[in-house]
Amino acid sequence: MPALIDSVGMRLLIHTGFKVTVMPKKKTKKSAAKRFKKTGTGKIKHPKAGRGHLLSSKTRKRKRNLRSNAVLSDVEQKRIRDLI
Repeated sequence: MPALIDSVGMRLLIHTGFKVTVMPKKKTKKSAAKRFKKTGTGKIKHPKAGRGHLLSSKTRKRKRNLRSNAVLSDVEQKRIRDLI
């Protein structure tokens, strides 16, 4: 079966007898795309948890440290990379 590359969408076209089948693109999980962002080096960053409510019982320093984003571990990055 010969395979061709579509020049417009860079999709793999597979010729099976009579018709040409287009391989489907992988869809982005929108919920994951809203929560995670890629850095310039390819790592995945995410906002820290714990800023939603009950903030009066947390110290000023703790709330300030929760503002910054964190980088996912290597194991988690493999799992999330397929979603975004």
